[in-house]
Amino acid sequence: MIVDYIPKGYENRVTRGYLGSVVHEKDRVIRREIAECPEAIIHDEGYFIPENVEDLPHIEAYIKRETARAAAILKRVQKAREAYWRIEVKHNEQI
Repeated sequence: MIVDYIPKGYENRVTRGYLGSVVHEKDRVIRREIAECPEAIIHDEGYFIPENVEDLPHIEAYIKRETARAAAILKRVQKAREAYWRIEVKHNEQI
């Protein structure tokens, strides 16, 4: 399992390319397995499992980046919902 190859601590972080070479899997498989490993964090192009106080700034940066990303996704979803309901109401008025 990929989590066995993700080290503890930012200083020991590894790239997705490294993980692929170690487990001999395609990048898509690696990404899926990493997504199923909630304790793994990516920062500065490397994956690691937070372990100590030195990791705190990297955890904070990860949280900030992922929160902004989630907010942007939610904004796009809301716009899609608005379009859906606008079109559905217009369609129902024509029936």
